[in-house]
Order: sequence, then structure tokens, then C-alpha cells
Amino acid sequence: METLVSEQRGRGHVVHVLTLTNGPEGELITRLKAHFQKSLLVRFGSTRDIGVVYEEFRPDVIHIHIGSGAWLGWAAVKFAKRNNIPAVLSIHSIWGRFANFTYTKWLTETPRFRFVTVSQQARNSLQTGAQGVVIANGLSVHEWQGQSPKKETITFITASRLVKRKRLIELVEMFARLHKRHPQNSFQLRIAGDGPLKKRIQRMLQSHDQEYVKLLGRLTKVELQEEFASAHAYIQLSKLEAFGLAAAEAQASGLGVIGLRASGISDFVTHKVDGFLGESDTQIEAFLDTSIDEPLVLQNLRDNVDVNSKPYLWSLVLEKYDSLYVSVTSGQ
Repeated sequence: METLVSEQRGRGHVVHVLTLTNGPEGELITRLKAHFQKSLLVRFGSTRDIGVVYEEFRPDVIHIHIGSGAWLGWAAVKFAKRNNIPAVLSIHSIWGRFANFTYTKWLTETPRFRFVTVSQQARNSLQTGAQGVVIANGLSVHEWQGQSPKKETITFITASRLVKRKRLIELVEMFARLHKRHPQNSFQLRIAGDGPLKKRIQRMLQSHDQEYVKLLGRLTKVELQEEFASAHAYIQLSKLEAFGLAAAEAQASGLGVIGLRASGISDFVTHKVDGFLGESDTQIEAFLDTSIDEPLVLQNLRDNVDVNSKPYLWSLVLEKYDSLYVSVTSGQ
């Protein structure tokens, strides 16, 4: 969201941020004090707090960014709808049963309220008859473009928090099977990121030849850019991926992206053109078999990457949001 605010201010918008997160104070940012209750960030009376800020700032439109459990965000939705204030809601997650049961009632669209999902897959997870709009997360493409010699070893890179829903265990197991079938081929999976599954993955690697998987830990942006620049392809197996920002960053770096069709990456990856979208893990593994034997397959994907046609370009994202702002403020 920080980059979105910066880009919008660059277009001349005056953006005031209301948040529960900690950080430095600013002229156009209000940080509400919060406390933890049952592992969720909660602020009692947040609807009232939103009202106080609204009366002081009087914005033309409220733009709310939300996952399924963002209490301040849902308080803002309730405040806007109850007071008929123009509002746009951006949903950044895949919804399951609980989220749909709890929050779908607030998605009913009116002339002054529209909701956005960051991918078609995220939209498909919502159990609502309301249409909504799909607008990708924005990406500063130029920050990821650069040339670097590729590693001699065929290198697959993934960047992710090491948690269960990202399916890193399944990915490591897949590469163990590939290693058994291609013992003479030189290839490696490099994993950037940290999280609760780190020790488990380390134990898995200790029982195998570690050369085919490398844990890189948490990387800086510059370090990740360097990894992308020297890799041959980006891969992920996550299904509950609303958008896939790391995959988009890898694509902007010129890499072909490999992943499941049933995830947010299918909005910006074209199957067998600049990436591979498998219907299952089995299909992805078969594609990797081919890629390891014939690395030219990965080169062809990289040659076909054209970020100028992608939905995450800031020029497209900002234009779509501006159009929504006009729509809800005019009540059309």
C-alpha cells in the first residue's frame, strides 16, 4: 500500500493514511494505538476513530485495503456504507468459508461503494453475486529490470515466507524426486525467505544431498534482485495466492514463471509463452523434467516475457482506480 500511496501522490492526489501499524508519524498519516487480542490486531471503537479522522480530513473517497481479518478495514467499510460515503474496497486475499460467512454481506455494491480484488482467482473465491472489479497490485517494473550472467547450474528461484500455505515442503519434495531421476544434471532450487518451516526444511535437506536445494534466508531487495537476475526460472506451488507479488517481480526481472493455474499468477502469466501454468503438481513436475533435460525451454520463456502488456503496470493500475473513484463520487 505504501507504494500505491506514493504513486497516487505523484499524480497529484492528496492521500491521508489511517492505519493500526506502528511506524513514524507523518503529516498525512494517522496511526491508531492498538493492542493484541487472540492474536488479532484489534482496536475497540475504531468506527468512532474513523469518524473523527473523516470529519477532520473530509476526503472525496475512502479507499480501504483489507484481508479477511482486518478489523480496522471492516470498521471503515461499515462507517462508509452507513453514512453513504463514497468508498472503494480492495481485497488482497483468497477467501475461505469463514471469511465468506462473516464478510460477504458487506460486499453488496451501491452507486457509492465498489469492491476490487487483486486477481480473478481472488474474485472467484468470493461467494457473492456482486460483480466487483479486478485490479492487479501495482509493481515498479523498472526497479526489477537488469542484466546479469546466468548461473551455469540450471537455477530455479522462489521467494516466499516459509509457511504451510505456500507449499514449500511439497516443492522441496518435488525437487528431491527430480534429483533422483536426473542425478547427472546440474540444477538447483534456491529458496529466499524465512518462517516457521525453516527448521523442518533444514532437517529434510540434511537427510539428502543438499546441492539441489539451497535455503537463502531472508534477503534484502537488492539481494533478491541479484538472485532473480542470475536464475533461469521462477517457481511456486502455492494455491492460495491472491496475486503473487514475488512472481510478478521475477517476471519483471525477465524470468519465466512456473506455477499452478489455480492461483493469482494466472492473471499475468501466459501458459507456454512466458511461463507454465500447471493444472496439478504432476503437470508441473513433468514440465520440470523436460526443462532440466532441455534448458532451452526455459530460455524460450524468458525470451517471451513482455512486461509492457502486464496488468501490474502502475499506469494501468492507477488509471483503473481513478476511474472507480470518479464512479463512486459521482454515484454512477
